[in-house]
Amino acid sequence: MRAFQSICAMACGLALCLLPIAAAAQTVNINTATEDELQTLPGVGAKLASEIVRDRNEKGAFQSVDELERVSGMNASVLAKIRSRLTVGSDSALVVRPGATVTSSQVRAALKPYAAEPTIREIQQAAIDYARAHPDRIDSWRARAANRAFAPQFETRVTKDWDKTNRKLSVPGDPVQNADYNYDNWQLMVRGVWDLDRAIFDPEETAVAREGIRLQRYRDDVLNEVTRRYFERRRLQLELDLSQPTEMADRVRKELRMQELTADIDALTGGYFSQKLKEIGRDPY
Repeated sequence: MRAFQSICAMACGLALCLLPIAAAAQTVNINTATEDELQTLPGVGAKLASEIVRDRNEKGAFQSVDELERVSGMNASVLAKIRSRLTVGSDSALVVRPGATVTSSQVRAALKPYAAEPTIREIQQAAIDYARAHPDRIDSWRARAANRAFAPQFETRVTKDWDKTNRKLSVPGDPVQNADYNYDNWQLMVRGVWDLDRAIFDPEETAVAREGIRLQRYRDDVLNEVTRRYFERRRLQLELDLSQPTEMADRVRKELRMQELTADIDALTGGYFSQKLKEIGRDPY
C-alpha cells in the first residue's frame, strides 16, 4: 500500500513539473484569445489581458506581434519574454465567437483587407469616363447651343468669268487662221450672316435638352449597374472570408460568381478594375 502511494505521489509530482512546460509550449493567437487565455502568458495579468482585448476590439486585429507595443501597459521586457509563444494567426483573420456581440471596430477590421482595392467612387468615375457620359459633356452642349446665335454663318462663292477674243492672223503662204485667246477671271466672295432671332429662341436647344436627358438617364443606368456589381462582389468576398464554404460545389460556384462580377465591372470601366487589382498584387481572375 505504501509502495502504491509512493508511486502516485511521484506521478503527481512529475505531472506538476511537466505542466509549466506544456503551458510554455502552447501558442496563443492574440487576435482570438480570451482574457483567460492571455493570462496564461508569463507577465500578463488580468489588467494587461483586458487591455489587449480592448485594444483589439477598438483598433482591429493585430497585423504582427510587434503591434502589441501599442497596448497600454505592455512593455518591451514582457513582450520579449512572451514573443515566442505569440501568433497573429493566418492572415490575421477576424474571428468572432458564436453569441458574442459584433462591434463596429470588428466590422472595420473585417473590411480592412479590402482597403487597398479601388473605392466605389473611383470605379464610378472610371465607368462614367469610359461611357463618355460625364455631366460636363451635357453642359458643353448647352453652352454651345446658347452661343450659336452670336456666331456668324459664313457663305462662300467662287465665280469664274471667261473673256474670249477672236483674232485673225495672216501668215504669208498660209491660209487665214483663227486664233482664240481665253482670259480667266476668278472671284471669291465671303459673307457672314448673323441670325439674331436664334438669340431669343433656338430650336437646337430643344434637341440638346432632349439629348441631355437621354445621356443623364444613360449615366444613371451605368452608375446603378457598376455600383450594384461592386457591392455584390464585396459581400461575396466577406462571405468567403468569414464563413468559408465546406462543400466543393458551393465554393466553386461562389468563386466563379466572383470572377463574373469582376468581369462585369471590367466591362463597365474598360478594364480599369482588374488593372488596379493587379497593381496591388491581386489576381482579378
